[in-house]
Formats: sequence, structure tokens, C-alpha cells
Amino acid sequence: MKTEAEREDKERIKREKMRKLESPIPFVIVLRNWIFGKRRPDIFTRITFIANLVIWMLFLIWSGFSYFAVNSRDWILQQKGIRVTSIINERGTELGFENGVFMDRMETASLIAIVCWLVFFVGLVLLYRKKRIFVYFSIVPLLAYVALNSIYLGFAYFIEDITLFDKILILISLLSLSISVFMMRSGGENTGSSFFGVPTEEDVPETT
Repeated sequence: MKTEAEREDKERIKREKMRKLESPIPFVIVLRNWIFGKRRPDIFTRITFIANLVIWMLFLIWSGFSYFAVNSRDWILQQKGIRVTSIINERGTELGFENGVFMDRMETASLIAIVCWLVFFVGLVLLYRKKRIFVYFSIVPLLAYVALNSIYLGFAYFIEDITLFDKILILISLLSLSISVFMMRSGGENTGSSFFGVPTEEDVPETT
């Protein structure tokens, strides 16, 4: 049998939970903890995360804009009078592509670029959680994005059409992430591979 004090304590806890659910703040905190975990990483990891988060946002917005422009060229022509098809085909001819080929590649490349940057965000989450596997979700899609623009669209496109600012951002991202990989391997701090914060064999200390 529960005592009166136990019942009152249970009711009090229930009321507190209901009060928290009435505000969106606890949900945001729970969501943040679920994604990024409760432990804050070291200062270098936080700086790397924030810098790459800004880079991710810029490139994702630009990739989304490119995808919209390429796939909505008829609408843009009707609404704004801008001949996107002619502009892209002319540029493709200048880069050595046959008529229409560059347009098809731009459509594919813009979609793949969005996928690369979405995967890149997963890598940033894993970086913040200090998981070594972040390299496969950050550096790999970043290199894939570079290959997409330098091989699939042509090296001339990468040199002439990708701005110096974009190249500097990509270089900063690669260098900072590479340093993070080195620091994790040398430091060995919280390098388990669980995404949801469940301790792995690397996280759990051995018992004798």
C-alpha cells in the first residue's frame, strides 16, 4: 500500500511533467540532446563544428538555389524573362560539352550536391558527438562534391565557375575536419560509433 506522502509525491511529479509539456522549450532541449547529445565536446571541436555548420548552410542554400534554377527554367523564363536554358547551354559549349549535355549534367549535379550536403550535416552531428565515423559522413561527401564539380562537370568548370571564396571554404572545411580526425585518433576521447549515444565497446571500460 502506498502512503499518503508517496501518492502526493507521485501527483507532484505528474503535474511537473504536464507543466513541462505545455511549453515547447523542453521539447527543443530533448530534441537537441537527442541529436547532439548531452556532453559538450572540447573547444576545438565546437569551433570546427560551428565553422563547418556555417559552410554547410551556405553550400546547401546555394545547391538548393541551383537545383531550383535548373529545374524551373521554364517558369523563370515566363516570370522573369531569363533564358536559363540558353545561358547554361552556351556555357556548356564554351566548356567543350555538346549541346544539351551540360544541361543534363547540371540537373544531376545539383541534385547530388544537395544529397552530399545533407549527408555532410550528419557528419557534423557525429563530429560534435566525437564519433570517429564522422569522417565517412563529412570528408567523404565533401570530396564527392569536389569530384562532382571537377570531374563530372569538368575541371575547367571547377577552375572558372567555382568562385575563389567557395574554394577557400572547401579548403577550410577539409583542413579543420582532417585535424579533428587526427586529434580523435591521438586523443581517443569518446570515439565510440553509436549515433544515439548508447555506449559501444570502445566507450565501456573493461572490467577485470
